[in-house]
Amino acid sequence: MIVYTTATCGWALRVYAALLEARAPFRLVDVKSGDEAAAAAWRRDSPYARTPAIRHGDAAIWESWAIAAYVDRAFPEAGIGARDPVEQALADLWMWHCDREVFPLLTALAKADDAERPERREALTAALHRLEHPAFDAQRIAPFWGGDRLSLVDIGYQVLFDTLKRAPEWAGEAIATPEWFRAWSDAVGAHPTILSAQALALALGQAA
Repeated sequence: MIVYTTATCGWALRVYAALLEARAPFRLVDVKSGDEAAAAAWRRDSPYARTPAIRHGDAAIWESWAIAAYVDRAFPEAGIGARDPVEQALADLWMWHCDREVFPLLTALAKADDAERPERREALTAALHRLEHPAFDAQRIAPFWGGDRLSLVDIGYQVLFDTLKRAPEWAGEAIATPEWFRAWSDAVGAHPTILSAQALALALGQAA
């Protein structure tokens, strides 16, 4: 599997972690390395010209969550995705909330001026607490979303966990999060697969 990425692509962490957890063979291609053939292949396989994207045989897949889900389907023996249809739907809803609700609020806060910042921080905090609604079944997390083993949702949320930990840099101060959310973040962040994925991203950055 070819993974198109860059040294600064935070979203690619999802792909690295899913592939590492699945023990799937892959090769990283830095599309900013100056290799025009690699860049042309990436533009062919990524309609929005964004990273990450992958080429696996005849398949071209783009967008980090779609790629991670594809890895689960291509390597089901890894067991990182839910098999029950209800569990699969709930996983998709958690990721929808992360990428379509929370991250736009993160972006809005990062771009806010001093006058806008309190209101936007409040909106972001409310979105994080919305995960406590009974329909999300947040009490399932013990210590991971999938119970005692790393799941696709855990891998997907690590990008959010990393971003929130850097909040003093882009928001001026830390973002208040629920205690259970912090415990979940700590558990996922300490998992060997996540640490290996972060090391891979760091090595790519050092080589750039």
